[in-house]
Amino acid sequence: MLIDETFAVYLYKISLKTNPVFYKVVLSFVIFFRECLNHIGWTKRIQSDEIDLSKHPEIQQKMKTTQFCMANTAEHAPEICNEFVTVYMEDNRSVSNIDRTDSIDLTINLCHWLFENQFTCSKLTMIQ
Repeated sequence: MLIDETFAVYLYKISLKTNPVFYKVVLSFVIFFRECLNHIGWTKRIQSDEIDLSKHPEIQQKMKTTQFCMANTAEHAPEICNEFVTVYMEDNRSVSNIDRTDSIDLTINLCHWLFENQFTCSKLTMIQ
């Protein structure tokens, strides 16, 4: 399942468990997370999978023409979490109504859900 499809399932599941006000917060969060993935996801995937683009011109072409979330599964989604919270959301503070604590909590929840539902093999852990 592609990331966009996975996020749709996540949002549907959340909609069954929450009120409309909080659902709007989660929806905003998922949109920001998706935008961040589209911005840095290809780079994270290439680093994580140790892909040599000179040997994979099809991936290089896909990077130029296709958004990350429309071409990949959620396997690499947890890899952007630190940058998402510390850089992306901070840079978008003026347009986001989600504070840092909520960003962290929502990120943990999403990544836990991805792991529990076998959309990723990565499990987030908090370093104390």
